[in-house]
Amino acid sequence: MNGDAVAPEEVRADAARFDDDALEHLANRGLVRRARKLLQDDIEVTVGAESVDIVAADWSVTFPAAEPLTQGRCACATAGICQHLIAGIIHLRDSPSSAGPPAEPAAEPATSIRAALLALTDQQLLSWAKKTDGAWARDRIASIDPTEVVVDETANLSVQLPTPYGAVRFLGPTLDDAIVKPSGRNDRRTVALAVLALWAVEGRELIPHEGAAIKPTELVAERRRVVARAQGVCSDLIAVGLLHLGDADREHLDSLAASARGVKLYRLALLAERASDQLQALADQSPDADTGRLLEQLAEINVVAGVVQSLLGEDRALPEGVVGSARARFDSIGHLQAMCLGSYAWGDNRFAGSTAVLIDGDGRTFTVSKPIIVAGRQLPETIGWTGAAGVHSLAGRQVTLAGAKASTERRLSTSAETQASLGLPVQASQLVDLAWTGARPATPSRLLGRLQQEWRVLALEGAEAARFDEIEQRLIWPVTAAAQPVDIVLPYRAANAMAISQLERLAAGPTPEFVVGRLRAAGSRFELWPISVFVDGSLVNLATAPAGTSVPAGTSAPAGTVAPAGTV
Repeated sequence: MNGDAVAPEEVRADAARFDDDALEHLANRGLVRRARKLLQDDIEVTVGAESVDIVAADWSVTFPAAEPLTQGRCACATAGICQHLIAGIIHLRDSPSSAGPPAEPAAEPATSIRAALLALTDQQLLSWAKKTDGAWARDRIASIDPTEVVVDETANLSVQLPTPYGAVRFLGPTLDDAIVKPSGRNDRRTVALAVLALWAVEGRELIPHEGAAIKPTELVAERRRVVARAQGVCSDLIAVGLLHLGDADREHLDSLAASARGVKLYRLALLAERASDQLQALADQSPDADTGRLLEQLAEINVVAGVVQSLLGEDRALPEGVVGSARARFDSIGHLQAMCLGSYAWGDNRFAGSTAVLIDGDGRTFTVSKPIIVAGRQLPETIGWTGAAGVHSLAGRQVTLAGAKASTERRLSTSAETQASLGLPVQASQLVDLAWTGARPATPSRLLGRLQQEWRVLALEGAEAARFDEIEQRLIWPVTAAAQPVDIVLPYRAANAMAISQLERLAAGPTPEFVVGRLRAAGSRFELWPISVFVDGSLVNLATAPAGTSVPAGTSAPAGTVAPAGTV
């Protein structure tokens, strides 16, 4: 390796921010490994007035001086970041300079990056993103649930957005320091969306994008035109065929989404946005592209538009589930005293985490979720609240929150501004007044959108022997609660190994006092998906192993949790 010619210190300092994690985010582990092999060649570095050129025997790259290193140019046939650009960054990072030996990768502290991004004003973000990309990001953030956004501060600051938006890693405190994965022609809008998502996670009010308030009763004619247009767009897309759709069709969906939002049909706008994103993913040949999902979205657009059209024709009010809501956001609820009745794990080997269920003195249930595995990478289990550890540590404890924030669905924000204090263990006597009375839960409806979770505390009056359903491959434990027959049900799969083992052990003993879970009607009976059981006055959390036991073979969850369930 030739060290006679040395890159300027500022370029070398910029390269030093690309630690190995950042390089793998920019490309992938295999590409980084191949890039390291290229460094075995003799390499010449030429510093010019406008660029830094790195030349080897079989490859060369150019880094324009006025642009980020991610905008480097290579003559190879690879689209986007290639192994040669990665090799060039590594060489700049690790090569000696006149100032001394190679510098260690200097990762910017995540706390300072977060503070800088939170300090941005709405106008600064929109000015950087430009009008079109800024408008796109403002529209898309309305469809993102903040609980589905993963903020990782292990190294630098990474914001993992829900599918199909990808992830953004901030190497420094400015927006130009961001790198997007997967990278494409619309990286700027993705960065703007990641910043808005970070603001939403922190409970900050997002950029308003609605016009003057309009009463829904004044929108009948406008809504009729929009839903008729929605049905026409769906019919045209299906008639043309997915293999022949292009940018013009995506623009039609984006335009439909804007029109639907303008007449306050938020669910229709969300569906159109998601269908547009799927078309973009298909065009980019992204691994997140899914033709089956696109067809489902188009079908749902058609159905929702038809329902709206029918209800408007009958001069009937539109149900909230059909209309949807403007955005998912967290509002301050101040001081909250609650009991954590249990927790559970969810997800798969790509995206997994834990959720705790809390109930306050008024019988309102709240949930708090924390992703733990993203793209196969394990993240810290800490919730994010000051004074609290992992989600499962809340199970069976009194919990006091100061500065709490919650969404309309009573999902709690994991902002560090929330102060948590864990108190004494929950006593079975505290659940007597919360016990289910036998009332029939609401019937779920896909048409009406997501319903409030039916979390219930069942006071058991009797129990039969647990059995295995060979047809549906699930454990069934028939019990009686509130004079009603209830089946406690857990599907058999490796992910449920811990919970199945716990429930089988409990079913073989004396009848527990209480079982906590999600209740639903199943014909003349009821079914409960359980998360915890009270035995002898103490809570047994099904997602965690009893003291002194090990996680069953075949599970792969973070320490102290069952493997990702994916059963809820």
